[in-house]
Amino acid sequence: MADTDNPDAPEEVGVSTNFIPGGGITSFLPGGDESHLGIPGETIENGKYIGLARIWSGDRRVDIRFRITNDELEEKRDYYYKGEKFSTDDWDEPAASWYNNHVQLPEGVTHSLRSYIELYLEGWDIDEIGELWRLEYEEHN
Repeated sequence: MADTDNPDAPEEVGVSTNFIPGGGITSFLPGGDESHLGIPGETIENGKYIGLARIWSGDRRVDIRFRITNDELEEKRDYYYKGEKFSTDDWDEPAASWYNNHVQLPEGVTHSLRSYIELYLEGWDIDEIGELWRLEYEEHN
């Protein structure tokens, strides 16, 4: 059994992920929210809120919000331990560009928004989430 009182203790459970769309699930279907603009999601003050990727393992969780503003895809992270938020990042520098209704990564690779989010959710393993979470926890505790 993992030691949940010690944030450095190894986890014995896997990583789980899900995506909660900002504009409703219909935003990610053909003909969804403002399909002529190619940007699904909820309109916010300075762009479009795309949604939330939730990544967790045991009692540790990271929520990553996505928005598109000024043709850039940005991320914001919230960190949780045992359900309590202990850290929130500001909106990061752009993670990618929003170009021609697609996500374009800095190295030039292009994805549809759906495939970018799917790859994002599928790319986590227990070591990555543990290290990311541990570094943030040590910085704030």
